Amino acid sequence: MTADPALRACNKVNGTHNMTRRDMRFAIAAAREALAPLRARHRAGYGFKLPRRKGDRPEAFCETCHVKWPCDDARDIYPEDEL
Repeated sequence: MTADPALRACNKVNGTHNMTRRDMRFAIAAAREALAPLRARHRAGYGFKLPRRKGDRPEAFCETCHVKWPCDDARDIYPEDEL
């Protein structure tokens, strides 16, 4: 299975519809465009967990969910190599 959610969605559709390579490229572009608003919302931030204690180190977190990065939604919308 592929690590790119847009490609994974296109392969799922292609299993039920016999798409040409050209159609597949358009479908991948459409899937990426559909994920764009979610990607804008679920971005990695970097900072300290609050309340901050002595000796704490900054860590990556989701700016929307306020949990350790990557959040569950980010795993669904970002390719593995971008996490």
